[in-house]
Amino acid sequence: MPPPRLGRLKQNQTSVQEEITKAFDRERVASSEQLARAILRERSAAEDERMKSQLLAKQLEGKEKELKKRETYYKEQLNHLEERLKLEREKERGEREKRERGERGEREGGGERRETEKRDRREKKERQKREREREKRQEREKDERKGERRETEKKGETRKRSEEREKDRERDKRGREKRDRREKRRETRGREKEKTGEKKGR
Repeated sequence: MPPPRLGRLKQNQTSVQEEITKAFDRERVASSEQLARAILRERSAAEDERMKSQLLAKQLEGKEKELKKRETYYKEQLNHLEERLKLEREKERGEREKRERGERGEREGGGERRETEKRDRREKKERQKREREREKRQEREKDERKGERRETEKKGETRKRSEEREKDRERDKRGREKRDRREKRRETRGREKEKTGEKKGR
C-alpha cells in the first residue's frame, strides 16, 4: 500500500491534469466559436458586397439606357437645327446673289434682269420645297413616335381584355360546374325518393 503522501500527490496530479484538460477543451471550444463567428461575418460581408454590386450594376444599366435616350433625342434636335441653319444660309446667299444680280441687271439691261428673276423664282421654289420636305419629315417622325406609343397602349389594352375574357370564362366554368353539381344532387334525391316510395309500397 503506497504511503498517504504519495497518494495525495497522485490525486493532486490527476486533478491538475483534469483541470488542464478542461481548460484546453474550453479554449478549443472558444476558438471554434470565434472561428465560426468570423466565418459567418466574412460570408455575410461577401453576400452584402454581392448584393451591392448587383444593385449598382442595375442602376448603371438604367442610367446607360437613359443616357442613350437623351443622346438620341439631342442628336435629332441637332440635326433639325443644322437643317434649319443650312436653309437660312442658303436663303441669305440667294438674297445676296439676287441683290448682286439685280445691281448687275440694272447696269447690263432688262433681258438679263428677267433671266435673274426667273432664276430667283426657281431657287425660291426649291428652298420652299426643301422646307416642306423637312417639315413633312419632322411630322412623319412625330407620327411614328405617337404610333409607337399607341401601339404600346394597344398591347396593354389587348392584354387587359384577354385577362378579363379569361376571368369571364373561369367564372362561367365555375357556374356550369355549380349547376351540374346541383342537378346531380337533385337527381340523386329524386332516385332516393323513388326507392323510398317503392319500399313503402311493398
